[in-house]
Amino acid sequence: MLKKRLDANLKNSTVFTLLFLILSSGIYFLRDVCYSKGYILEKANYYFFDENYFFAARYFNKAIKLKTLDVEVYKDYAQSLLGLENYDLAIKYFKLTVELDPFDFENYYALGNVLYIKACNTNDKKIFLQACNYLKKAINLNPNSEKLYLLIGLCYRKCSLYKEARLFYNKALASQKFSKAGFYNLIGNTFRQEGLNLDALEYYQKTKDSDPSFFIAYYNIGEIYYNFKDFKQALFWYEKSVEVNKEFVTSYIKIANLYYNNSEFEQSKDWALEALKVNPNNAKVNYILGMSLIKLNKKEEGMKYLKYAADYGDYESLSTLKTFI
Repeated sequence: MLKKRLDANLKNSTVFTLLFLILSSGIYFLRDVCYSKGYILEKANYYFFDENYFFAARYFNKAIKLKTLDVEVYKDYAQSLLGLENYDLAIKYFKLTVELDPFDFENYYALGNVLYIKACNTNDKKIFLQACNYLKKAINLNPNSEKLYLLIGLCYRKCSLYKEARLFYNKALASQKFSKAGFYNLIGNTFRQEGLNLDALEYYQKTKDSDPSFFIAYYNIGEIYYNFKDFKQALFWYEKSVEVNKEFVTSYIKIANLYYNNSEFEQSKDWALEALKVNPNNAKVNYILGMSLIKLNKKEEGMKYLKYAADYGDYESLSTLKTFI
């Protein structure tokens, strides 16, 4: 009798469990089916603007399964996938935005941009060139968008195709729509990457002449003279860049380092101290300052700055400290 009762209880329990599971699955299914497209898109947009790309992508995907052909949905879905670093799927949906709206240059730019990001991660030149093809189409649709010229130039430079990069930088200059100084400087950079320092110097000179406040041009001229081993001229131009932008710590470091290498330790110390005011956590600045102080027979004070530099990840400082231990 007891056994029959237990069997009946087990049977009832099993039936109730199965019914509960079926009911739960049904509710979950019906909830998804009954959600309106508007509600799904509302949720997707909420998560998208909150930069919660995981849930945004999930809801955009649901919207697309409901046969949504709105290009903005595909675009935002692709952008969410990009935020999740799912480059291949992002590329797929950015391509769909191009198919749905082939007359919006922004769609081609977005596709070129994600291809550029993927290429940077894979170091695949073919993907850089694919990006260039889409960016060319974007430029044909809108020749007045500066970001298109900047990105296509980067893509070509990543492939060491410097002439092609200059072609588009010169197109940007010819349009008279954008900063001359900025594009002169970029052309100078392509020549310097090729090792054509005299050509680079010519364009850096054009940069500063076009815009005397463009401080990076002075620094770049200093770099050319440094490559020529004309350290006096390099020092002059590094100092000019600091006059224009007192917050540009890289020039302070270059100046301090030049003085240190020339055994002018008092000057290297002074310039390192100035750099420290701009960026007290810079490992290189702390290293130069520490070494300068040691050379000036202020070992205890110098060691303090070397320890700072080592804490900030400077390998030279760590190696130097070991020699004193």
